[in-house]
Amino acid sequence: MTRPINPIFLGIGTRIAHLRRKRGLTQAKLSEQLDITDKHLSECERGLTSLSLEKMFLLCDILETDMEYLTRGNDITKHAVDLPDYIMDFLRSDNADQRKLIQDYFKMFKRIHDD
Repeated sequence: MTRPINPIFLGIGTRIAHLRRKRGLTQAKLSEQLDITDKHLSECERGLTSLSLEKMFLLCDILETDMEYLTRGNDITKHAVDLPDYIMDFLRSDNADQRKLIQDYFKMFKRIHDD
């Protein structure tokens, strides 16, 4: 009996395979670095199983990526900027007035930039 493909695991596995190939690594080489079997890595890449959290962190180091990309597919490096803490506080705020204020600011900035 074959295991069903888990859509979340498949997304993660697809990204693992993409990054592995991009770095010129075989499944055998990467599995050796992770200290797992190449069969287990193959099953992960096909969405049949997942890696432990410990192995995922190690994998991020090996593939030079982050958990956000591996787990969700979001490449945060495309949006990485050094924002002052007070702006980050506004962005993280639970205060609706503060969120609206920063949204209005960015809308105004976009209008100025687009002109």
